[in-house]
Amino acid sequence: MEKYNDYYDALEIVKHNQAVKVVASSIISDKWEDAWSNDVEFEIWYDISLSMLSHPECVRLGADSCPMCGHNRIQLHYIPLDKSSIGQNIRICTNCKKYLGI
Repeated sequence: MEKYNDYYDALEIVKHNQAVKVVASSIISDKWEDAWSNDVEFEIWYDISLSMLSHPECVRLGADSCPMCGHNRIQLHYIPLDKSSIGQNIRICTNCKKYLGI
């Protein structure tokens, strides 16, 4: 019975990582162009998506509800690529395409 539990745990991790990959990929796709209308914003969102992909275990999907639109937000531990600051927890809304915490 123990090996089946390990199998189901592994499946849950794979499903979570796939969901994180879908969100991270959509952030840097043209679907989010309005969220990164300038180069600085694109770099921040690019960093956020890479942070998600690098540390999917630190991403919590459906963390809470967005106070602006009511959709589920994602919480993640954001670590800038240039390591200019210590990582911090941020929340992003995939509907409003806004982040809070940077």
